[in-house]
Amino acid sequence: MGEEDEVTHASAGNDHSKVEAKLVLLRTQRNVFERHITNLHDKVNSDGDKEDARVLECRLQILDSHYRQLCQIQTQIENLQSTDTARASQEELFIAAKVKIMALLQAKRRPSAPPMAESSFINTNMTAGAAHHNRLPKLKLPSFDGKYATFKRFKSTFANLIHNDPYIATIDKFNYLLNCLSGPALEVVQSFQITEDNYSKAWERLDARYDNDVLIFLD
Repeated sequence: MGEEDEVTHASAGNDHSKVEAKLVLLRTQRNVFERHITNLHDKVNSDGDKEDARVLECRLQILDSHYRQLCQIQTQIENLQSTDTARASQEELFIAAKVKIMALLQAKRRPSAPPMAESSFINTNMTAGAAHHNRLPKLKLPSFDGKYATFKRFKSTFANLIHNDPYIATIDKFNYLLNCLSGPALEVVQSFQITEDNYSKAWERLDARYDNDVLIFLD
């Protein structure tokens, strides 16, 4: 082997060692976040029904944050080692934890039974409202991709179908909104965590950005 070949071989060996060292570090970081998500899932399974809805909402935000960081680490690992297959099990772990938390939140957000004196009146109104919804034809939700000229129509339709509906939970309204948006419009609200408090903020930011008569005229 010539001197140049030896140098090339040594360089390749050094590169391989660097990759392996990087993989060891990334796998260690991955194990930490997988453990965080597993512990959170176990905590919710054991004590979730005793926790306040606000605590569960915090846990949901923490879960989303852990999973985002885990995905970033997993992507780096796959860039260095394309045969790594850990992502599928990570997704299942995340889904199991998120579904559990959301189910507990939904149960805690259900209104408690009203006093007996008011129960008949409220139940009648709720039944009437549900019956009203059942009689309505199924309407396709509007979509909006960021064109100023179409925002007012989107806003009016979405408000009538979703935003102003008292029977739809706020967190569901947020998810409906995100599903209706695409392109630049989605980017306007994508930074908000999916929480009840953030829904109104996302809706207001979207409105402030696109309900602009001057830009609508120029679009």
